[in-house]
Amino acid sequence: MRQGLACGVAALAVAIAACGPPAPRRYEAHGDVKAVLAADRQVVIAHDDIPGLMPPMTMSFDVPDAALLAKLVPGQRIHFLIEKTERSWRIVEAEPE
Repeated sequence: MRQGLACGVAALAVAIAACGPPAPRRYEAHGDVKAVLAADRQVVIAHDDIPGLMPPMTMSFDVPDAALLAKLVPGQRIHFLIEKTERSWRIVEAEPE
């Protein structure tokens, strides 16, 4: 009986740990880099419509990867991947078009 209860508790703990927070949503986008704010680890982009997410606008995005941020240049047209977390919109990939 005790062994069965211990196995049940262990299985429940594994199931709860596996649930965790939901994976961040990702969206592909295109836009023009307007400014790079290195000290804030952000980039300002005038982006095109992002279907299912938002209309065209100019806004700032977090860029947690310093190497990626260093590759972005004002005036550059890019194709980028946005990741939405609970706290921010961040760019996780970007390539010049």
